[in-house]
Amino acid sequence: MENTEEYCNRIIQEMIKSYEDTGNKDGVSKLCREAYSLYRNNELTSEYYGKIYYTAMEIGHYK
Repeated sequence: MENTEEYCNRIIQEMIKSYEDTGNKDGVSKLCREAYSLYRNNELTSEYYGKIYYTAMEIGHYK
């Protein structure tokens, strides 16, 4: 089982790869929603959710 930091880093890498592979943001949105669900259930801290959310917003605005 991966720890929270490993999960956060993996999700961020998956978001970047998904966008690079497909050129669309559907995969990014799905992964961000998954992380948000964990955050809402107190399974992910706001610090790590913030990192994931920030990455998703960067991809959304700058790519």
